[in-house]
Amino acid sequence: MSLYAQFHDIDSVIRVFNTLEEPHTIARNLNMKSHLDLGLFESALLLYKTLRHLGVAHDSFTFPIVNQAVSSLQSDVIYGEMVHCVSKKMGFGFDVYFCNTMIEVYVKCGCVVYARKLFDEISQRDLVSWTSMISGYVCEGSACCAGESLIHGMQLHGYAINSGLESDGSLQNSVLKMYTRMGSVEEVEIFFS
Repeated sequence: MSLYAQFHDIDSVIRVFNTLEEPHTIARNLNMKSHLDLGLFESALLLYKTLRHLGVAHDSFTFPIVNQAVSSLQSDVIYGEMVHCVSKKMGFGFDVYFCNTMIEVYVKCGCVVYARKLFDEISQRDLVSWTSMISGYVCEGSACCAGESLIHGMQLHGYAINSGLESDGSLQNSVLKMYTRMGSVEEVEIFFS
């Protein structure tokens, strides 16, 4: 299945999947991810619905795949909240990989407040957590962040510095975009000094 998935041969992925007597979680995740990679977002979510209906165990990759589908559909935040709720009930609510994808879902739905709440709950944030959150403050939809969001963005930047993450290129780009879009010239000048 993996080989067919790499070549985006969805028909062969499905054919192999259908030959499996009891498809395990990895095969089901790969099937969903293959659909997702080809832009078949609704189909990926239907496969997840089947997985849930059959009571198949989840692993640490299942919910991030579902989040990617939800995010790609640019759905209402309610779908993201539903995924978040189910993941918590299944014990994945504080898995950093899942939480990072959940932050991205909330940001893409325009709910930076929800993203920040989740970010604050993560005990072991990584570089992706920081970058996703700072990027979320850069711009919500088509309207640029301002006011209170600048303060939150500056706080996140400070946390990133204190955590020793300031030398990462993608984080630096996100911080620079945040300050630039918020019109904070002083911080941009300091950033480059």
